[in-house]
Amino acid sequence: MGSTAGSFENHRNSKLQWKEEVGANSLGDKPRISGMSLGIISALQLAVVSVSAGGAFRLLEPCPAWCEGLKDMLITALNSTSQKELRDGTVFLLMGSVYRVDFMASAANGDADGLLLVQCCESTSPRLEFEESLQQRIQHLEQQAFTDYLSDLHNRAGFFSLGEPMLQARKATGDDQLAIVLDVDNLKPVNDRYGHNAGDDLLRGVAAALTRVFDASDLLGRLGGDEFAILTRCRSFAQRRVLLAQIEQEISLVRLAIPHQSIVSVSMGTAWLRSDQSASLMDLTNTADLRMYRSKRAKKT
Repeated sequence: MGSTAGSFENHRNSKLQWKEEVGANSLGDKPRISGMSLGIISALQLAVVSVSAGGAFRLLEPCPAWCEGLKDMLITALNSTSQKELRDGTVFLLMGSVYRVDFMASAANGDADGLLLVQCCESTSPRLEFEESLQQRIQHLEQQAFTDYLSDLHNRAGFFSLGEPMLQARKATGDDQLAIVLDVDNLKPVNDRYGHNAGDDLLRGVAAALTRVFDASDLLGRLGGDEFAILTRCRSFAQRRVLLAQIEQEISLVRLAIPHQSIVSVSMGTAWLRSDQSASLMDLTNTADLRMYRSKRAKKT
């Protein structure tokens, strides 16, 4: 097919001029095709198919280059489509390529009830546009499925689905890693006193604070409720202490539109994985989660 196939975009102006000449584009209101029109048809590399009153299709000569070797299959494909469904713009598939009925008109003689002009679509074909649109939609839905609506971080499913292969890949390259689980202190009193909108603002503020501490190479997620998790590279316990201090500092700066706000704080637990150790992300977060609850209980005693 290649460069010999008719390109709708390349010949748009000529085709519009031709359509203006011959008029309407349905078998219900059939214009006549003139000699000038047939000249444009040939230049546009369109296949001309006659339609008999009984509904039989026949490919007329000369055929465009893209149609060679596909004549019988093209007629079979058209015959499998009801005439009532055929109209300007009708698209059908043949041998993995897309073809479209580009125009419909009456024949210049009495041998046929009408004529179809069939175009082989190139890279701008409806099929490719549909596939690209479908792929974009799938990617959008996958992103939605892995994103927490409130914090705009990964949700629980996204955190573990993306985090497990990330953990193993980093382990293979010799990176030590740290899982951090944190729980927002005193979220319930904020919800009870000021309403859930204030509580949601608090969670969004914590999420924004975490994004200021970590970068795109780290994995951040809201596991549910007031619990967040992070997976990051960590070379030492000294670096771990610095990270936890940065988290506490940024979260303490979160401000809400409520009176008499106290400083926002979190309880945290960590689990460190050296590159020569084996563990899953679920193992790490479970360990960090247990340590976080110990820290939370210690604040209440």
